[in-house]
Amino acid sequence: TFPVARQLARHDGESHRARCPHHCILSQHSPVATESQPMNAIETHGLSKSFGPTRALDQCELSVPEGSLFALIGANGAGKSTAFGIFAGWLCADRGDTKILGHPLADHTALHGQIGCMPQEAHFPSQLAIQPLLEHLARLQGLTASAARQASLTALEQVALHQHATARAHELSGGMRQRVVGAIGISSAPAVIIADEPTT
Repeated sequence: TFPVARQLARHDGESHRARCPHHCILSQHSPVATESQPMNAIETHGLSKSFGPTRALDQCELSVPEGSLFALIGANGAGKSTAFGIFAGWLCADRGDTKILGHPLADHTALHGQIGCMPQEAHFPSQLAIQPLLEHLARLQGLTASAARQASLTALEQVALHQHATARAHELSGGMRQRVVGAIGISSAPAVIIADEPTT
């Protein structure tokens, strides 16, 4: 487990379950209630997405409180990766609304640098070592040059890859490459981190 995941899981609270019709089961572990109800990190209403005749998401209702650790659990083809793609901004929903930190997904200015993504698979440029790659991606998330360099080094240390900072991705094992994905997801200290198949 990455250190950031342990931080997200620090809360104890009531466990909730909700069902997305015909598709995925949503399992939520919410933080302890405070004086003011926390803002939702992710919120969807009527979220639907089809690929040809295949309905991946059907009227999905979801609310993830800020500061909570949340998992989408379902069989293969249940729509988990589709939801991930929509939250990451890589896919467009057919219908429904999605908000991240209270902002519509289309509000790119408000959400710039606020979402960290850990895809199931990632393809890395062969010419870049992993530390400069992380530094470049952190710059794209809005960090200054010096902050991006420090963030990339910190992220590599958090995933125990600091000794491989000058290695290229193709020189690493499969497990190490997955840790690079984790480092990319946390390098800009985003407010929301989403991960597809995080245990693989």
